[in-house]
Amino acid sequence: MYSVNLPGYVVDEVEQIAEQVVIKAHSSNRVAACPHCKSVSHRVHSHYTRQPRDLPMLGQKVRLQITTRRFICEEPTCPKKTFAEQHPQFLPRYARRTVRFTQQVSQVALASNALQGASLSASRAPD
Repeated sequence: MYSVNLPGYVVDEVEQIAEQVVIKAHSSNRVAACPHCKSVSHRVHSHYTRQPRDLPMLGQKVRLQITTRRFICEEPTCPKKTFAEQHPQFLPRYARRTVRFTQQVSQVALASNALQGASLSASRAPD
């Protein structure tokens, strides 16, 4: 029904709920690197769900349900005991929107502001 491209993720389910498409996915990586010491961990501590907005699909809002794992840092000297897996190129830390959605919103805002600025400049131009 829907073709979904989520870099770094495996799509588990796509469903339509009311006026939006909900995409459930999890990371395709089996390991993650600690952001503090850079050591690779295989040990999952827990997981939680992030629900960022993504680009509209077929004229409908898209809500992602991303299962994010917390890993145990296996480096004994590292002050970070646990850390969450990251995909900053697609979904930055703490973000409520994907990178591509944020870029599209920014482009629309810049374009509309440019049009408004041009119309204001034209209306104030001396005769």
